[in-house]
Amino acid sequence: MENKISFVDKVELVSLKERLNDLNYFVVTVPGKKVRTFRQYLNFMGKKFKMPDYAGFAAYSDWMTDLSWIPNQKIAVIINKYDFFMNKNPKLKRLIMDSLK
Repeated sequence: MENKISFVDKVELVSLKERLNDLNYFVVTVPGKKVRTFRQYLNFMGKKFKMPDYAGFAAYSDWMTDLSWIPNQKIAVIINKYDFFMNKNPKLKRLIMDSLK
C-alpha cells in the first residue's frame, strides 16, 4: 500500500474525517498552530502514537515505519493549519512530509 498526501479545504476535511472514522482508521490530527518546531513535532507524534522512544529523527522514523502496536491497519495523519505547521524550519517540514510519503 502506498501512502498518499492530500491537501483539502475545511469543508472537505469534515467529510474526510467522517469517512476515515467509518473506515476504522487510526487518525492523528496535528495542530499546526501548536506544532511549530521539530521538538514539538517529535513530542506530539511520540505521545499520539505511543512510541517507546522518539528522542530524534532516526528513532521517530524507525517507529513510524513499524507501528505494529497500532491495532488499526489504516492510519491517517491530518495536519490542521498546515501553513503554521513547522514554519520555524521549512527544511525540516519538507523532511517530515517526505517521511510521511
